Amino acid sequence: MASPTSTFRSWIGLLTCCVILIELLTFRREEGKFLFVSYPSFHRPKLKNIFRYEAQLATAERIQKLPAKQDNRTSFSSGTRSHKGVCIIQVLYWNGPKMLSLPDGKYYCPAVNCEVKFTTKASYDALSTSHVVILHHTGNWNIPQLERYRPKGQMWIYMSRESPPHSRHGRVPNVFNWTMTYRSDSDFPISYGIYKDYDEESQRPSDLQSGSKNWANGKTKLAAWISSNCKGPSWPRALFVKNLSRFMDVDMFGRCGNKKCPEGESCFELLRPYKFYLAFENSRCSDYITEKMWRNSFIYNVVPVVYGTGKKDYEKLAPPNSFIHVSDFPNISSLVAYIKLLNKNDSMYNKYFEWKYFSYIDQQRENRVITKETLCSITGKLRDCTLWSRNSHSNCSNFHTSLDMNKMWFDTCHESSPLPLPV
Repeated sequence: MASPTSTFRSWIGLLTCCVILIELLTFRREEGKFLFVSYPSFHRPKLKNIFRYEAQLATAERIQKLPAKQDNRTSFSSGTRSHKGVCIIQVLYWNGPKMLSLPDGKYYCPAVNCEVKFTTKASYDALSTSHVVILHHTGNWNIPQLERYRPKGQMWIYMSRESPPHSRHGRVPNVFNWTMTYRSDSDFPISYGIYKDYDEESQRPSDLQSGSKNWANGKTKLAAWISSNCKGPSWPRALFVKNLSRFMDVDMFGRCGNKKCPEGESCFELLRPYKFYLAFENSRCSDYITEKMWRNSFIYNVVPVVYGTGKKDYEKLAPPNSFIHVSDFPNISSLVAYIKLLNKNDSMYNKYFEWKYFSYIDQQRENRVITKETLCSITGKLRDCTLWSRNSHSNCSNFHTSLDMNKMWFDTCHESSPLPLPV
């Protein structure tokens, strides 16, 4: 019979071998402010605890308050709102257009007590250690390849301000959790513009203080249209403009017309002498209202004649009584007759600018759609949905579930054939 001493030594030897084997298979490392666990390459990585405390928890009593380690990034549910620790979130913008004004760096979101590490430096290491990945529709990405490095629980955001027919990758598989688009029902809307009320009377420009400006003064031309895309995928836009020009004066700038437009903002300065602008979208998709209305018309004080999405979408998003919708008229003749009536009646024309005495346009330029506020909104939704482990929060309906991209994005457009109005 083996002696107690030899038995004890055998157990110690066996235990030592087990520890060495575990260490060979699993390596722990602290990288930045996240705590990760690395697995052999044949395992999919799982993000671990994403809480980090600002100060060292030096006492055993404080150490006991640390949230338990979790199997994946939904570990926010293990924390409580009373924790003094700052959560750390990494957001990766993967190979999108290099036009963002927001630099890479760390941003603190006081409302949720979280720090966001934002990076545009795409790499598979960054992909495998990020909590949220933003995929721009024009970016250079391959879904099957990216999924090989996607940790369990990682949230993907589909980003686009173009209409679905102009999405570079076409229809994509249902691998996205959230959207960042022009749609008002997106998880993170990035529209081309919004109108906001003045907070105080003093905010109004001096020429609007009286409330009786004649917006027709100095306008000597009737209507203008600027376009470089003559063959829209949804409807024959250029043909419709040509039909209008048979009955009223329309100056056409760009590739689709006979008038040249300078580069940049100088082109749109040419619109100031006009009373009307043909703000016809190239695609007829829900909520798709672009700079044609927000900038070309509203910023340069021209009444937009609009066509694209339905009138209800324009009423939902645009200032009240600020536009003329083509669908309100039975034919081109009646539309032209109404435009000519407004051209002769300054009082009627000025009613389309009454909203300017109370509100203003905030343009959402492409390079400013991702801001610190955007990152904090993403972080807030991520944190809220994971803090409430049962997803009772109203914004958590799509959390960790893939969206039906066809239903909510690609199938939201429709065609108009052959023209929106008969002659």
